[in-house]
Amino acid sequence: MPRSLEVEQMFLSGRMLPDHSYYMQGTYPEPEAIIALSNSVQLQSRLWSKVDWTEKELKTAAFWMDNSAIGFCSTDGGYLLAPDGRKIGAWYSQRDISVVREPSPGVVEVYPFDFSPSSSCRRQFLRDQI
Repeated sequence: MPRSLEVEQMFLSGRMLPDHSYYMQGTYPEPEAIIALSNSVQLQSRLWSKVDWTEKELKTAAFWMDNSAIGFCSTDGGYLLAPDGRKIGAWYSQRDISVVREPSPGVVEVYPFDFSPSSSCRRQFLRDQI
């Protein structure tokens, strides 16, 4: 998933994208991932929870996600891309890999975000499970 400092700052400032719907993986106020999905596509998923946040609530979630980072584990943001490469939204998470499928035109599936195999966040997560 391509990273973008601009997108990361957008989430941290609580600035919401117009004509986008917001979804989270996990629970508020510290979800595992947040996506902003363009209203030009429909999300097909039972795993993502749609949220109707204010800018203050988005900023709060991003703050807690960012401040839960320990050591070298950081929270990143970037663009959410359809399989054909077009931008369909944005993401924010410590987990930095996901898959986006388009089973039919205008309908997308965004798989849950996970840690990349070499991620320091993954190592921290595995240590916390012990």
